Order: sequence, then C-alpha cells, then structure tokens
Amino acid sequence: REGFESYFTGQMLCIVALICWYLMVAKEVSHALALHRGIIAVPSGQTIIETGENPFTQVRHYKLSRVARRRKFFSLILLLYRLFAAVLLVWVGTYFLVYTVSVTELILNAVALGIILDID
Repeated sequence: REGFESYFTGQMLCIVALICWYLMVAKEVSHALALHRGIIAVPSGQTIIETGENPFTQVRHYKLSRVARRRKFFSLILLLYRLFAAVLLVWVGTYFLVYTVSVTELILNAVALGIILDID
C-alpha cells in the first residue's frame, strides 16, 4: 500500500471515530452545563417569565426575570442526569466502537452512535 491507503487502516479509523465520539459527547456536556449556569445566574425568587414580541418578525421572546429555588434545584437534578447519561454513553459507545471488527461496520456504528446522541 502506498500513499493515503497506508494511513487509513482499521485501527486509525477506530481512533478517529473515538475522537469524534468523545467530541460529540463533550459538546452535549457543554450544553448541559451552559443551561444550568444560565438558570443559576438568574436571580432567585418567585418565577417570573416576561414575554415580548419582535415587531418586525412577529416572533415571541421569553425572558426569565426570576427563578424559584425549587426550579434551580430541579435544574441541578437535570444536570446530574445528563452528566450520568453522557458518562454512560461514552463508556458503552467506546466498547461499541472498539470491539467492531470490520471497517464498514465501524463506520456504520459511529454514525449510529451520532444518531443516538442526537435523539438523546
């Protein structure tokens, strides 16, 4: 084998698939943390949701002025659930990709993991 074919072996493709999988899960964790940080940053008190409408696009916008402590606690529970799901997906997805034998199946499994993460 010469050229690029010598670099694209099954092992190298598996490493690339694992890196992509880890980056996709890291993005999900980043979104979960950003949501929690945003909710925690809102002042505490009785939950108040203000609405407004853009006069040009006529799209409604919602703004949280205050969030009850109970809802902030629920946000923490939701964050912990999402982090647990991410850890579980990384663990199962890694074994799923590492123990794939054929290169064609590896590509299909990597795509399947991406679809599972998008559904979750």
